[in-house]
Amino acid sequence: MYNATIKTLIAAFLAMAALSVTSCGGDNQVKTAQSMLERARAAANTGQYEAAKLLLDSIDSVCPKAVDVRREGMSLMATVREGLLNVQIAQTDSLLAVAQLRGDSLQQRLRKVENPIEPYFVVTDLGTVTQGLDPRLMPDGTLYILSRLSSPKIRHNSVSVSAPDGTSASTSAIPRDGERNDDTGGIETITFIGTDADTIGAFVHAHIGIPLTLRFASTDGKTTEMPLPQQQAQAIAAAYGYADNIRQRKILNIRRRALEEQLGLNRSQSASLR
Repeated sequence: MYNATIKTLIAAFLAMAALSVTSCGGDNQVKTAQSMLERARAAANTGQYEAAKLLLDSIDSVCPKAVDVRREGMSLMATVREGLLNVQIAQTDSLLAVAQLRGDSLQQRLRKVENPIEPYFVVTDLGTVTQGLDPRLMPDGTLYILSRLSSPKIRHNSVSVSAPDGTSASTSAIPRDGERNDDTGGIETITFIGTDADTIGAFVHAHIGIPLTLRFASTDGKTTEMPLPQQQAQAIAAAYGYADNIRQRKILNIRRRALEEQLGLNRSQSASLR
């Protein structure tokens, strides 16, 4: 609301400034540009960096003949950009802190399982799943979900989860290859990873607490359904929530590094203007 009001006032001021210089010569442009520069400096001094940047950006278009004022504005722009970048870095740090607290809380529900090929993480209170969905996490936070069907045997290759309101999420069909789609120990098991796991995970996460139906399907049209156990739904929601949290923190860290690089570049450019 505050930023919107500031921008509205600045826009009105710029409109009046544009009108005032259309029928006047260079002297009037210099006066208008100087007024805009002073307003930008006052805004920067009070931390209103967006308003200051808007004013400085507009001097070139509204007052092209005010060369000296525009040059002075370039120096102030470096200060304004640094202020904006520092604000964005502080905001990113706040988001990172919140995401880290959330991640620490979610991580408490996970348990590491050592494996000769690669260790993985499971939700501590889920237990053994012989029928339904079993969520797991790779060490890098990638979510994958195992669908398990012990009876009836339909050679399923995809699953879907639906809610009472008719909405649903489905995986793609995984060919029966003896690896990702296998039948070992009398249990049909498929490993869904990437988009498939995220699609199911996001849907369950968004419908936690709501009764969901799990549907197993095969390419020859055979299907079987069962209520998705609440314990499995909660485990999927927890695993997906943690995987999503890791993604958010990675994005925020990338954003922070980019802002730091921009800040360094801005300072170098500012030094060259002195």
